[in-house]
Amino acid sequence: MLRRIDLAAGMPLTPSILNRSGGISAKIEASASNTVSAVRDGGDAAVRELTLRFDDVDVSNPRVTRAEIETAYTRVNAAVVDALTQSAQRIRDFHQRQVQQSWFETTRPGVLLGQKVTPIFRVGVYAPGGRADYPSSVLMNVIPAQVAGVPDIAICAPPRDVGDGVVGIVASTLVAA
Repeated sequence: MLRRIDLAAGMPLTPSILNRSGGISAKIEASASNTVSAVRDGGDAAVRELTLRFDDVDVSNPRVTRAEIETAYTRVNAAVVDALTQSAQRIRDFHQRQVQQSWFETTRPGVLLGQKVTPIFRVGVYAPGGRADYPSSVLMNVIPAQVAGVPDIAICAPPRDVGDGVVGIVASTLVAA
């Protein structure tokens, strides 16, 4: 939320003027912290229990199968698949221009200057899918990580009814992935 601050001529900008209200409540922060702690301590079993509690979905195997991905392509309109493919290429082209390279230079004996660029090892991406589908979030988060050379990328999305009584990940999100 934006707030306008009007200062009279000569009036100093003080910390009390900048105080904000409307931040995240302590109750929400505590709940989020408890959830993170539960997953850190309980691993996959905690994720399954929390998914059952919050989403009313029993996820015995949280990994998407090859068959689910292939089925997703049959459920997504070809024009959407083409748009995702074209978007992916444009995103990749853009981020390729941002890649930094390591460099080193010896300025004189015993003096080495440089920069070592190393991608992080693992990235986790959240793909929203509760009330609306955002396959673009997959593209906009996964592709930069791929371009940077991240070797291990995991995508998480909330399960929901995807049709015919099947609970899974939204087809457009799977196609984007």
